[in-house]
Amino acid sequence: MKILTTDNLTKKYYGVPALDGVTLSVEEGEIYGLVGRNGAGKTTLIRVVAGLARKSSGAYSVFGISDGDKNLNAARKDMRVMVESATFYPGLSAERNMRMQCTLMGEDPACIPQILHEVELDGVGKKPAKNFSLGMRQRLAIAMAMIGSPRLMLLDEPTNGLDPEGIYRIRELLIKLNRERGVTMLVSSHILPELSKFATRYGFIEGGRLIKELTHEQLEEECGGDLESYYMRLIGGGI
Repeated sequence: MKILTTDNLTKKYYGVPALDGVTLSVEEGEIYGLVGRNGAGKTTLIRVVAGLARKSSGAYSVFGISDGDKNLNAARKDMRVMVESATFYPGLSAERNMRMQCTLMGEDPACIPQILHEVELDGVGKKPAKNFSLGMRQRLAIAMAMIGSPRLMLLDEPTNGLDPEGIYRIRELLIKLNRERGVTMLVSSHILPELSKFATRYGFIEGGRLIKELTHEQLEEECGGDLESYYMRLIGGGI
């Protein structure tokens, strides 16, 4: 089942396209890696699909429901979005932030201990979130997104700015969510070697255009083991 699709999706700001006729699809159960430089259109695509920005033309659908359908907003309850920096109450602990989120979403807070254990934040006690490391903040944001058992997550550069340990922890967490909870993901990044460690399919975006889609197996076959050179040739028009 195609859980997310876009069809010739375009978004312009002051007449300049940030997205330029993007057509892609994400199958249920995939980790779709959206690869592109800063400013390539990754965040814009996520914002449009999430309903945080209006499209200029084209179409998209989530869970088979088109963007013109009045039921789309209700369907988005099964989708979680992380764009740019994580948002939470800085003066509250991880557990209190989770409880606030459960209250806002009308969810049972009984899920909190298990989720905090899964994201490795069950040992932080009453430490306020403002004193967390960047990696801990990202894991808290993912924990809050896990409330309500979403089917789809749209994650914009979730490992950006993290040290190697932080990147590893986020990567392993996303793999676990995909495999054990069945969460479909679209994860954007400008670092192909990192995405290649867990994505199952890729879309390369440059200048607002989707220039190539391929599976993990196809990527390995085409890159010849040199992901960085392959990526630079691709966005430079060499392929």
